[in-house]
Amino acid sequence: MVRFESLSQKEKPLVDWLEGYVRTTGLLDIERHGDNILFHLGEGSKWLLMNSHTDVVPPSSDHDGFPFEPEIRDGRMYGRGTTDAKGCGSSMLTALLELAGEGWKPAGRVSLALTVCEETAGFNNGMQALREIIATPS
Repeated sequence: MVRFESLSQKEKPLVDWLEGYVRTTGLLDIERHGDNILFHLGEGSKWLLMNSHTDVVPPSSDHDGFPFEPEIRDGRMYGRGTTDAKGCGSSMLTALLELAGEGWKPAGRVSLALTVCEETAGFNNGMQALREIIATPS
């Protein structure tokens, strides 16, 4: 995910890649609204919705290393978004895929929403848009 220069409003290539990757597993249901994407496991009225975002702020001129080239140093990964939303988003998605791969079924639905434009101080905020679109599953 770090390799994608997913600045606000430029998340489409990353979201396309995520959708394609998860689709190849066949483990999760996928729902897409523009470049906001949700991955679902299970169904029912009980619903745990996790959220992270796909955009990053532009790197500063004094950024250490290459911001969009992940690097592991001393057991830690460095790159744009690793300690922000790409790190937690990839962790939540990996956990959901592993649970689904092991056959785990939640008592309801567990979803991960990866949304756009969180870094733009509210402009075109993906979670706000999703709140207006999605309804609690039945």
